[in-house]
Amino acid sequence: MNTDDWNWVTIASTNALKAKCWIVSYPGNKYDHRFFVTGDGYLFKRGSWRASDASQQSSSEAISGAGAVLDQITGVWYFPADEDRTSKGGQEDRHVGVRAQEVQKVLPEAVTADENGKLYVDCEALTVFLIEALKEQKREVEILCTALEENGLLKPGK
Repeated sequence: MNTDDWNWVTIASTNALKAKCWIVSYPGNKYDHRFFVTGDGYLFKRGSWRASDASQQSSSEAISGAGAVLDQITGVWYFPADEDRTSKGGQEDRHVGVRAQEVQKVLPEAVTADENGKLYVDCEALTVFLIEALKEQKREVEILCTALEENGLLKPGK
């Protein structure tokens, strides 16, 4: 890639651990901060978009069994193994997430590895399964309500 193709990107960085490394565009000589990375590896962004237009999909099929997929993924509270938990004056920096190894078993499309084999999860991909699992539950609740109404155990419309 020719570096001249990147004349619209400016990277402003510092060497301090907690400092922000801004990745900015420079349209019309005006800085427009899109996202930044901190020295300790956190990424902050202002929204993101994923190509999803039907015209960009060569084939597609509806997801079924989303609840069964999610049943195999554990949401966890955790403390990063590489963080010094005492550096914040006794305040521990607890995180939430999932275990990439579990996700990889049931949804390998949502997991990638770096050059050292460390796994990363595309949590945005999991959102699609949350949507479908919610719709599955809604259908099940509707079936149960209908059965209860038919047996006089629930008033219609409740």
